[in-house]
Amino acid sequence: MPECFFNECHNEVLPGSWKCIFHRHRGKCLAGNCQNQVYARNLCVRHGGRKKCQFEHCEFNARVGDFCSKHGVGSRKKLCTEPGCTNKAHAREKCVRHGGGRKCKMDGCDVYARNGGFCSRHSRLLIDKIHPSQVSSLTSQPAFPSPPSLLPPLAPSAWGQSSLPSLDSYLAQRPKLAFDDSRSHSLPSMIQKDQVVVHSIEVVDLPHPTMEKPPHLGMQFHAL
Repeated sequence: MPECFFNECHNEVLPGSWKCIFHRHRGKCLAGNCQNQVYARNLCVRHGGRKKCQFEHCEFNARVGDFCSKHGVGSRKKLCTEPGCTNKAHAREKCVRHGGGRKCKMDGCDVYARNGGFCSRHSRLLIDKIHPSQVSSLTSQPAFPSPPSLLPPLAPSAWGQSSLPSLDSYLAQRPKLAFDDSRSHSLPSMIQKDQVVVHSIEVVDLPHPTMEKPPHLGMQFHAL
């Protein structure tokens, strides 16, 4: 099978055609003996399908308006205003060599600035000088401050004292409950007759279901 007509294409042609399936919709350049595909105006890029740069003696294709990327208006930078200098201008329309660069902010330093208005040497010294104080200021404060206290601190003389009613006085005032001894065998050995072991030491009667729960009972258990 013959190969495709276009340059550097080795695909087989379609039946009854001189182009492959990839180039089947591409046109042929009108220039004689040219095997390039059409770019514009029935011509390939080489034979005028694309405009040339309008800069004198430039053979590159136009990219930005009528000029190539090198000679386009957007890509042209100002040159140093020093006579005979072809370097690009920076500050004050001068190149770095002729005074267009910024000097280091450190007093007495004539080296050009590189980082934050300082030269490489003084910027490193400044970072080494500031960094330890920043670290100490960060570590001196807790990452998660403690919440404000809702209650005033308890004086040492008041330790062990409480204004809550004692558990013994509460138990002495509540009525005794009847209990069926015939069901005592179904209870654990340490929980008998409607009783609960508190801290595995103190035994306290449970309140009757119909009674109102005494105030601060949970806090009293916690105090034990």
